[in-house]
Amino acid sequence: MLVLVPLLAALVAVPASAAPLRAAAPARPAVLPLLRLIRKTFPHDAARAVCVARHESSLRPSAYSRGNYGLFQINWSAHSYLDRSRLFEPVYNVKAARRIYNDAKRRHGNGWIPWAVRGMCGA
Repeated sequence: MLVLVPLLAALVAVPASAAPLRAAAPARPAVLPLLRLIRKTFPHDAARAVCVARHESSLRPSAYSRGNYGLFQINWSAHSYLDRSRLFEPVYNVKAARRIYNDAKRRHGNGWIPWAVRGMCGA
């Protein structure tokens, strides 16, 4: 049996046995130290820094995508002065992100320019 549920002015067929929507789960305990590290490293713009890291890597230090490494998905080709072997280390990655941020802020007036997701985070 199907139940019709209005969703954003459109009707979507949902099985009657479908589980009800639940609130988002609380942050995993392993994520809390990462959040503290990001907030400590970007005290002036902590919410935006956390947003960028969430969108870039889902807060996974081991994230890798087409030459982009770690929490802030740092592109090693663009920043080859960094130690690529350490970009999966959370502390190194966040400090490297801060260095990149500072350089972009000095050059362009907006430190978030190197990150494609900056628009999603209000930067």
